[in-house]
Amino acid sequence: GIKPSDNIVKKVREWPETLKTSEEIMQMIGIATYVRRFVPQYSEIIQPIRDLLKGLVINKKKRYRTDQVNNHVVEWNMEATNAVRDLKAILTGENLMLYHPNFHHPFILETDASNYQLGAVLLQEYEDGESKVIMYLSRVLKGPELNYSTTEKEVLSVVWSIK
Repeated sequence: GIKPSDNIVKKVREWPETLKTSEEIMQMIGIATYVRRFVPQYSEIIQPIRDLLKGLVINKKKRYRTDQVNNHVVEWNMEATNAVRDLKAILTGENLMLYHPNFHHPFILETDASNYQLGAVLLQEYEDGESKVIMYLSRVLKGPELNYSTTEKEVLSVVWSIK
């Protein structure tokens, strides 16, 4: 199977539960995004942390993406703390593993949609009858997608995850 590197897990363990600046938040989001395929409902979990960056001035003259957000002090909240705790619990868990696909077994795709995000998990059932996770996917709904009916969001989740 596939696991995040020990170096990444070490960095995740060292995350403080509260962050003070937009730069610290961007660094955390960068690491979390790198390992998002290991996190079920990633978009939903990370959203309270992303919300802290809304409305900040972005300095587009800086050359590197990591330098684009000016270093602002942010107002940290309990939702963001809970999101950090959830991410740490998942990413440092004992059983954190994705399995390599076996093209001799059928794939199972489970999808879901909420008011704000889409999610999917790709599984395979093995000889022992146990379903093994191949990949997690998630993303936030954008623009007009937010106005879709529940059925339309569910269909969008299926179409998006198959793509």
